[in-house]
Amino acid sequence: MHLFSTYHFDLLKKELTEKAGMAYITPADCKALSLMLFGKTQKSISETTLKRIFGFAYSKFTPSLFTMNALAEFCGYTGWDAFCQSKQKTVVKKESHVYKPGKITAKADRITNFTLQTQINHSGIPFQYTIPRNFINEQLSIFMQQPYTATVFTAPAGYGKTIGLCHWVKDLIKANTQKDEKDLILFFNGNTLNSSLQNIHLNHWLMGLIGLSPDEDLDGLAEMAEDFSGRFILIIDGFDEFYFKNNTFETVFKQLADIIAMYHKYPWFKVILTMRSSTWSNFREDIIGQPDLWFTGFMMDSSQKLNVPLFTTEQIKKLCDNINPNIAHDITLPIIDKLSHPLYFQYYYQRYSDNFSLSHFNDLTYYNLVAANYYHNVYKGHYAIEKVLLITGIINQMDTDNRVYEVSKIRIFELIKKYGSAYQEMLSAGIIEELNLSRENKLNFVVKMIDDTTLEYALAMILMYNNNYVFDDNLVNLTDLVFGRDKKLPIIKWFIYNAVHKDYRFELKALLSVQLLPKEKSEIIRFIGELLKIQHVNTKMTERMEDLFRQVCSEEFFNYFISLEFIDIGYEEVLETFLQFRLSNQQQILIKTCLAAIAIMQLDLTKIEKHFNDLKQYNLKALQNLPINPVNCIETILFYLKYGIIKKESLTEITRFYFNPVQNTGVSKGFTEVVYLLALYTSTICQKHNKAAKFINGLNKVYRGYSTGYAFILKTVMAESYLASGYEDKAKAVFNEISITYNEQDGGFTTFMKVLYEGLKIKLTLPVSNQLAVVNNIKNLIKLCDDSKQIIVKVNTLGFILTNYAVLKENVYVFNDLYFDFIKSIRNNGCRTEHFMNDEIKWAETTPANSTTNRLQNFSLNRN
Repeated sequence: MHLFSTYHFDLLKKELTEKAGMAYITPADCKALSLMLFGKTQKSISETTLKRIFGFAYSKFTPSLFTMNALAEFCGYTGWDAFCQSKQKTVVKKESHVYKPGKITAKADRITNFTLQTQINHSGIPFQYTIPRNFINEQLSIFMQQPYTATVFTAPAGYGKTIGLCHWVKDLIKANTQKDEKDLILFFNGNTLNSSLQNIHLNHWLMGLIGLSPDEDLDGLAEMAEDFSGRFILIIDGFDEFYFKNNTFETVFKQLADIIAMYHKYPWFKVILTMRSSTWSNFREDIIGQPDLWFTGFMMDSSQKLNVPLFTTEQIKKLCDNINPNIAHDITLPIIDKLSHPLYFQYYYQRYSDNFSLSHFNDLTYYNLVAANYYHNVYKGHYAIEKVLLITGIINQMDTDNRVYEVSKIRIFELIKKYGSAYQEMLSAGIIEELNLSRENKLNFVVKMIDDTTLEYALAMILMYNNNYVFDDNLVNLTDLVFGRDKKLPIIKWFIYNAVHKDYRFELKALLSVQLLPKEKSEIIRFIGELLKIQHVNTKMTERMEDLFRQVCSEEFFNYFISLEFIDIGYEEVLETFLQFRLSNQQQILIKTCLAAIAIMQLDLTKIEKHFNDLKQYNLKALQNLPINPVNCIETILFYLKYGIIKKESLTEITRFYFNPVQNTGVSKGFTEVVYLLALYTSTICQKHNKAAKFINGLNKVYRGYSTGYAFILKTVMAESYLASGYEDKAKAVFNEISITYNEQDGGFTTFMKVLYEGLKIKLTLPVSNQLAVVNNIKNLIKLCDDSKQIIVKVNTLGFILTNYAVLKENVYVFNDLYFDFIKSIRNNGCRTEHFMNDEIKWAETTPANSTTNRLQNFSLNRN
């Protein structure tokens, strides 16, 4: 009796459909075929069994002997055994079956060149501008030299797998033409398999594809093409299950796995695949379970489903130079962060192809690209409504309370069946993905959005739809209630983006009720500022923009924007943007006062002087009623830093205030807080630390409405004042108090707040035995200050460290590096060194370089 043979059973299925008069069999034909079988053989083979046989339904087992006998009898044989005997291959090789290597190679070359040209034509960026990918060359170089038979590249859609592979294939073809021992290269797309494999075993189809008899296999290829001494390189791009219907992909995958295992003995046989991460996750165990056969490259993520990297800085620059070689391209960190994704670089190119330059990139570019991707792959096409309903259904099943944003496929199985075509399209486009995370003791097949940004955009659009596309208190409060901090801020930013870019009604005052950390609030402010800036530059002042700015400039919302806890470069740009619009005189004075305060933190005397002179042009009578005049404070700081002269007016006002504190009247809350903070820095910069501490005590008696961030800054300044006045214990007590707040906020502080905290921390923890830790803390603070231009905190901290030279007495080279940075930062800004230290500091004499105790090895303040 013959055992089951895939080869013979495929021949039997082919003959069965021919006898039944079915050129191509479909699931609907299985019922008719079942009746025909019973009518001729009187043996009942069910419709479901036939669907399993032809791959329309999943089957774990091979057909029974009863089934095989029935099919063979229908075809005119006495049974399965007789059929197999009739199909035995002859061992005599016929002359007509002798194939020349050149003929086989020519057929494969035609297919490969057609596939290559098709893929090149589909490139989102003209192929001549695209670049080879190093990771492909590296992985395939190793693979080709090692005894592996197959390798795989796996990543979500849009990572550039296909274009990178096309470059490699193109180079391979070019090199092949120059070789004496030519390779047989067969390159095609996975979708070809779906459309071509009609009841044919993959091995037979491959042989027929290159011009061999379908009855042959690689043994036959090796025998018939004895003069062939190159490699047979089989390349399948996009070997993904969403191309296949009714679980036929699993059958095809198993057939390919069998081919790889069977022909592993041939070192000249190589298989290269690309696939989506979702396909990889479903068949990962089958692949990694055969480490001798498969080379999986270098996985780059914790879940081990990605071995394709994003673009590097050098690759982004090369792409830009290829597209527009006539200009210099400045590659900034935000550009690297957002355009390193090949899909978004492609969208960016398509948006600006007529005048390509990275100068078009701004903080909102990424939002435009994400929205464009969602529009093209969800809102366009025949199944747009079904896609939206499906995404809504998936999101409704997410456990947002526990921040779980993936859904068990079992829970949405009926939804997937209902919108099957929409589901397949979104899998193909890379909007959603399936992941099989199952283990031996637990089934865990999940569906999720492809990445966090796409999820956040989808969440925002669903919430806005449910709120009739109105951005108001109801929408913001619902978001605040449903989502945690990980999603709340991104979703709110999408609300604001859509409100400005689309015809949605919006009420910005709704933001006032959202509970945000200082850092999150700072991000919102910068985001709105960037929106206003771009809209102001790119469009006329439409009624819509007028309405937006009216809301921003309302006293209630304007105070939302004004606070010195947000001090950094981005906040400075936001305030400069505001000055482009129509503001009241008091609002203009407030913004210019804030800009002067930022310039003080940057230790930029030129800017301080400019803003001071600008402020003098206004009618400042309203400020004369304030207990502290901010213009006097700015003038005092300017004169002290520039000339070493202490003007008395502001210090007199500060003294008067802490002896007789009174509330500010007639000005906004934001203006009040800016004035008080300026008064504090006037005292500390001018070395009047006792005044600063007394001022805070007086302030606490009359003003208690400040925010958490503002309170934090006041306490930090208080601790600095105690430390500078010699009250170290009091300083540590305040520091311990604010450390609790700092740790509780879990990264929620603004850059300015972090700089103040880290500077104080270094000063209070300076006398420790672990000098390397001290140096690393100093180095990190210097980088943070330089990146955010918080120069005054840097020089103040360095001055304190250098004054306490004993801490670094055994590390002269470290001391001199710090001294050099200290002097450079002060003199570059036109200030005097004595403003930031109590004792005279001199360059330290160095000892011989071979003394390891006098130097921390390889220390560099500027090294990242």
